Parts: sequence; structure tokens; C-alpha cells
Amino acid sequence: VLPRAAVGDLLISKSAELNGAATVGTSSVRRQHQLRAKWPEVQVLELRGNVPTRLRKLAESAELNAIVLARAGLDRLEVKTDFYTRELPLDEFVPAGGQGIIAMQIRRADERTRSLVAAVDDVATHESLRAEREFLRRLQGDCQSPVGVFAERNAAGEITIRAQVFDALGSAPRTAKLVRYTSEQPPEVIGAMLFAFIDGQRK
Repeated sequence: VLPRAAVGDLLISKSAELNGAATVGTSSVRRQHQLRAKWPEVQVLELRGNVPTRLRKLAESAELNAIVLARAGLDRLEVKTDFYTRELPLDEFVPAGGQGIIAMQIRRADERTRSLVAAVDDVATHESLRAEREFLRRLQGDCQSPVGVFAERNAAGEITIRAQVFDALGSAPRTAKLVRYTSEQPPEVIGAMLFAFIDGQRK
């Protein structure tokens, strides 16, 4: 796992302010729920394609007022745009699990390859990813689930993990935040504990 890039989402729009009648393009179910929770009057339009394609569609469409993209994608592609860009707050737009992370998967028994990739493995990012993935596994969430989960481990080994789960479009999400040390619990246990908090809110 390489060091994590910028994790947040960007609102890329034709005007400085987003009014209630705006139409925003995104193919992400999570972002659709987050947008409607933040701006109930906003209309969400399905939008697909790579980063340059989505920016082109925003420029050419009279219907679209804005789109939402991961900041990591724009940064890595070094895409520059003349549109207005605003970083969306992480507490309201919790990223998808693993957002901003590049990982290499190897065969479990391949110790030679394991020793090679270990040299570039970022421990803090890897442990954060393990916590996020365990939360999603227990939730049985995937890329089509309206779920955000973000873990961040500091130099002292303290993980802060938060989650946001929507049950219906336009509804308020279930949220939880947990702070634990990896010296006390493995990342998977921390992810499982967060799931227990979120799941408990359903009852």
C-alpha cells in the first residue's frame, strides 16, 4: 500500500455558489445520498466516464451545473480546470473506503514478492485501509452502497475512524466515530467496533 493521496471529494461547478435548483452529476451512490442530505433541493444526474470525459460533459452540458470528483484523481492526472472547485467537508462527505489509496495485491504464499513490496508498504495507510475494509466487510457494503468510511492513523499509532451510512435517499445518515490505538487492538478489530456502533443505531 502506497502513501494515501488526498482523500476528499471536490465539487467542480460553473458558478461560485451552488443554489437549490442546481443539477449535479455523479455516478457514485454514496455521493448522491450525501448531496441530497446537504442540499435537499439539488437534482442529481447520472454521470459516467473518466475524469477528462466528465469535465468535458460539464463544459458542454447546459443541464449540468456541477460535478463531484475525487481530488486524488485530479491530482494524480495533474488536471487543471477553469471551473470553480470546492473541497467538500469530510464530516459531511465521508469518502469511500480506500479512496485515494493505491495497493498491490500478491499471492498469499509468495514470500519473495512480499519481501519486495514490503519496502514500499506505507504502514499507516495500510492499517487505515485494513480498518476500513473490515468495516465494509461486516456491513456487506460495496461500491453500490451509500456508505462512507475513512480511517487515519497518526505517527503514534492512533487510528481515528468515522463512518456514514445512508438507509434511504434524502434521509439523515447514521454516523459514528471511534479513536483507538493499534497497539491495543488490530485495525480489523477497530473496524469491527465501528460497525457495531453503526449497526446499533438501526435498532
